[in-house]
Amino acid sequence: MIQYTNITRHTYIPFNEYQKFVGFSHSFLKSEINGISPEFIASEKVKLGSLVDAILTQDDKIDFTDPQFNMAMKIAVEIKDKFGSMISQFKPQISYTAIAEFNGFKMPVTGRLDWEFLPHAVVDLKVTGAKSDDDFKKFIEHLGYKNQLFHYCKMAGAKNGYIFPYSTTAKKCLSVVSIPIGDRNEFWEEKILKFGSV
Repeated sequence: MIQYTNITRHTYIPFNEYQKFVGFSHSFLKSEINGISPEFIASEKVKLGSLVDAILTQDDKIDFTDPQFNMAMKIAVEIKDKFGSMISQFKPQISYTAIAEFNGFKMPVTGRLDWEFLPHAVVDLKVTGAKSDDDFKKFIEHLGYKNQLFHYCKMAGAKNGYIFPYSTTAKKCLSVVSIPIGDRNEFWEEKILKFGSV
């Protein structure tokens, strides 16, 4: 069983300050090859998703000059129209540092949540090209979203993980996805054994 200890919750921390925290993030671990993260060049879809995320959760990261700003604002408004009553209860962009432990190995970790609604849930926003609910389920497996939510929930002490997906293909919000959070996660177990120390 994976245990999270030395958990510290950081509120109102700008993203550039979060990036200075020492520890392994999910984004690094899912892409690393032999401990090195390949150069990441953001696609236009990724940039659009980041801009929507900024509009909804972190004002300090909004780029009003971005060519996709109007589209991002339209998507953000649609998400607020559908989930606004819930979103207003969420705390956005909470950062965490912790130690993840498994089989005697310990690894420093970090994470930055889109939203949390403690003690009940962690909520992640995804802007996706998936055209339907069934299509998005394939994205969840392929892109490791279950591993991401497991990590976030364990740091936040939340029992439930949810994804709010918006489809740029269907041009609408897809169904909310509930992510089961247990005590075991093969991805994190392997990473802790690889990068942790006794």
